[in-house]
Amino acid sequence: MIQPALRRRRTLSVPLFGLLATAVAACGSGPSQLPATGAVGTAPAAAPAPAAAALRPAPGHGCRLPLTGRAGAGAASGFVQLADGRATSDPRGQLLGGGGGDLRTRTAAAPVLHGAPGATPSYTPAAGRWVPAPPAAVAPDGLRYAYAAGDGVHLVEIGSAADRVIGGGGDLEVLALATEGVYAVHRRPAGPGVGLELLDPASGAVRILRPDEPGVEWAAAGGGAAWAVAVLAGGADEVWRLDRSTGTLTVWLHRLGTGLRLVGVDAAGHPLVQLAAPQSSSVWLVSAPGAARQVSESAPGGDDTPGYPAAVTDAGGVWVSDDGGTLYRFSPSTGMRRVDVPRLLASAQRVAGGCS
Repeated sequence: MIQPALRRRRTLSVPLFGLLATAVAACGSGPSQLPATGAVGTAPAAAPAPAAAALRPAPGHGCRLPLTGRAGAGAASGFVQLADGRATSDPRGQLLGGGGGDLRTRTAAAPVLHGAPGATPSYTPAAGRWVPAPPAAVAPDGLRYAYAAGDGVHLVEIGSAADRVIGGGGDLEVLALATEGVYAVHRRPAGPGVGLELLDPASGAVRILRPDEPGVEWAAAGGGAAWAVAVLAGGADEVWRLDRSTGTLTVWLHRLGTGLRLVGVDAAGHPLVQLAAPQSSSVWLVSAPGAARQVSESAPGGDDTPGYPAAVTDAGGVWVSDDGGTLYRFSPSTGMRRVDVPRLLASAQRVAGGCS
């Protein structure tokens, strides 16, 4: 059953309900001013709409959602069939750590695929298998993925396991594999910031999109652009959009006294942004520079502020996982609503691909 996004419950007992066939669209109470900005946002409904009766279609109908997490002392993977609530583990998602002179993660299943050290798996239905890379690093066609190791950025053909280095340096991390190329960032824990570059998979040519900038974290790519959160002097945060074609940098959201966190980017190229303040936290859809509306209910702030470590965009919307393992579904018509599914994995459960 899909419900409005609520405060994260770390010990929630989740009922085994199926996904609703349709969700009730949230209705606003008129424009409201987004605090500390000039942006106009639409207020969410004062109270959630009544939940419709849960549907229980015959087994096998509906899509299945891949999940990863931890079971006991190790990592695990599997699927939840959303129509009937069946949860099944899948040993084909097992990953092995590196050793000796090769620290790369690798799959237990053959043909062996390699990934960055410490990688977690995601599932691509186009290739029919788990790969050692996050969903954002898998190509839109689902047949290739990219990862970074000490010798640069690698591009892997999933079917043949062909693995080649296309360029870059040893301190890179793949942000996303998009139609236009591989977005990669320089992660220097002791350095001045994170630089952003775009690699051409065919030629290996590297285009520097942004230099290292203190307080700037490039967090996602989507809609022909890269997205960052910038922490500015004076206590302000901003969401930046970098057009990869023109190099134009645009501030889409400015917030004073409240932390901004990028949750994901929807299919229309609009970012979902968490506004985290000491008093409360909520998720907003930013549809244009300075134009935002709240799409989740408010949750407590401070130490109880939820995090959203995983988000996957597919044809119907955005799947989001919070740091307590609860799943949400965002669409422009319904907002961000909790999806009640059985807990497949004991901890760190998160979405690992689109629903198929």
